[in-house]
Amino acid sequence: MDVTIVIPTYNGAHKIPNLLDSLKSQTFTDFQIMIVIDGSTDNTIEVINRYKNHFKQLDYIVRKMVEEQRFVTQEQDLLQESY
Repeated sequence: MDVTIVIPTYNGAHKIPNLLDSLKSQTFTDFQIMIVIDGSTDNTIEVINRYKNHFKQLDYIVRKMVEEQRFVTQEQDLLQESY
């Protein structure tokens, strides 16, 4: 798998279905989707979980609002682990 689609979101539960439906309709399907939930307080995780069975590789990272530099380091570590 050579393609990873990284989607940052903050309280984007209302936008995620349209985005994932668009990705579902693509003819190229060998990609990983990584959604970075940036301190959201809405139901973004519930919406993402409804799409889990439509994609081979769909995962998310939840970032809590702490210090910004720590976020960047954690995400880099997680992305490097997946390769």
